[in-house]
Amino acid sequence: PPQPGDEVEVKYSAALASGEAFESSASLKFKLGQGQVFEGFDLAVQCMHKGEHAKFTIASQYAFGEAGKGDEVPPDSPVSLTLELVSCPHREDLFSDKGAIKRQLKENQDGRHARSNDECQISYKVTVEGNGIVMSAQGAVYKIGSGLLGQVAKVMDKALLSMRKDE
Repeated sequence: PPQPGDEVEVKYSAALASGEAFESSASLKFKLGQGQVFEGFDLAVQCMHKGEHAKFTIASQYAFGEAGKGDEVPPDSPVSLTLELVSCPHREDLFSDKGAIKRQLKENQDGRHARSNDECQISYKVTVEGNGIVMSAQGAVYKIGSGLLGQVAKVMDKALLSMRKDE
């Protein structure tokens, strides 16, 4: 599921408890947790998977609360939200221990996966919880299996071997 800070794309419709629709979109892109949509919308998207369709009933305090939304949503009104999560970053736990999580920024279905001993031009950021970014590079040339990145090499190799060109 997507996390705060991720850019997501959704299709949605929003209605009052009576069923009266007040808003919809065939495509809405936004960053989670940035206040670009109401809180309940953010929370709903965070528990979905790419391609999933779901319907949520959002309590008024997580929708528009005491203020309502102009003439569209009266104060203290729950909202019915129908969502389809069209796109979000893919995450992969590389070693199944939550120690190294690969977050896919761009998907590419074409081309082959990288192989051992391939030279790849890569851009990367290594972050450590509580310390922020500890290593980064853009346009670096790296040979898979070379061990040139020290302790990070095992993680880098595993991540690159699961990727295709331009991902």
